[in-house]
Amino acid sequence: MKVKSIRTRLKLTQMELAAALGVSQSLVARIEGGGLPVSANFAARLQKALDAGLVLAGRNRRERLAAHFLRLAQENYLAARRLENRHGRR
Repeated sequence: MKVKSIRTRLKLTQMELAAALGVSQSLVARIEGGGLPVSANFAARLQKALDAGLVLAGRNRRERLAAHFLRLAQENYLAARRLENRHGRR
């Protein structure tokens, strides 16, 4: 996967991609530079973030970021609800 070429085509900065992944900008730079192998789990997260960017590529940057972070918040809420349900909390 050519992370940098996809990220730049989507007009995302390293900071924006890092925020979507919950990692530092320097980690994104190391991955793009090929200096850091990534786990299968992290590769899946990276692909998901880049796929979200591809879907939103037609919008302006602010709209893309707002939609992306809203989707992340919704996913986090749903994950928290699943955990609560597993442990019998409501």
